[in-house]
Amino acid sequence: MSNKEIPQEPKLDENGGFAKPSDKFCSRFLEDLTGSCACRPSFRAVDGSRDIDIPASFSPKSWGSREAKLLNLGVAAATFYLGVGLDPRLVWLAYGSNWNVVVSSAYLLLSFINSFVPVAGPDAGHTVVGFRVKSTWILFTISANIGILVTIAFWTMIYNGKMDWKMIFPHGLLQAAVLEDGFLINTIPIRLRHYLEFVVPFALSYFLWSYLDSALGIGTPDKMNNNYAVLDWSAEPGKTATLAAVLIFAVSPVLQVVLWLISGCRRRYKSDSADDDATNNYIEMSSDGVKV
Repeated sequence: MSNKEIPQEPKLDENGGFAKPSDKFCSRFLEDLTGSCACRPSFRAVDGSRDIDIPASFSPKSWGSREAKLLNLGVAAATFYLGVGLDPRLVWLAYGSNWNVVVSSAYLLLSFINSFVPVAGPDAGHTVVGFRVKSTWILFTISANIGILVTIAFWTMIYNGKMDWKMIFPHGLLQAAVLEDGFLINTIPIRLRHYLEFVVPFALSYFLWSYLDSALGIGTPDKMNNNYAVLDWSAEPGKTATLAAVLIFAVSPVLQVVLWLISGCRRRYKSDSADDDATNNYIEMSSDGVKV
């Protein structure tokens, strides 16, 4: 075999072999939306032509941020207490609100831990982040999107006019704690493609569970006539399936775009100066990727 026939091993660049996308808004939008294939890993610490400061974005170390995270974790604990401690039921996970409580609380707990045991950025020559960063990223993405979806659905379709703390905590306060933690204390980027990779599977899993619960009567031990209020698979399967489809494939993707836009306004990047403290300083990014 001649030298020309020998396949050459590709050389990796400073990004681990992955080209950085354009800084222009439309290019970044399309890149973020379509980049879920194997050659574009979802969890890359780059944004346009700039490198995201992963430790500063996921584990800020100031005492103020730790105290705020502790308060947010307290909101999650109070939500659990009001939902389970005061009213323990066998079918607590029959409700979509409680699925959100679980994933939101898991995010807030992991975020709090990260501030005391900081996460690390990608290895030299690579852009893909580690397992703990990925876990935090996934939990925040799901809890941010699904939490807003659940809150909207509750107050528009389920709320019966009676107000109490058991409604306010899982359908308002907990979501506010998640968004404050993810966007104001941390600065976790929202990726459009994570909607298809994580939000949709999570939502479909719940609706599948609600269907199986209705078909098999799993809620019977709790003596509940209707576990889901608006998800009545036995009486109105067509209407229920349509509602599920609208929530997952119409409302949820709009929420993902809104969250993406919010996260794009405030991100922490690696400083151009070695003297800057990237943990305490961040660079705002305009729509054209220029430092401001």
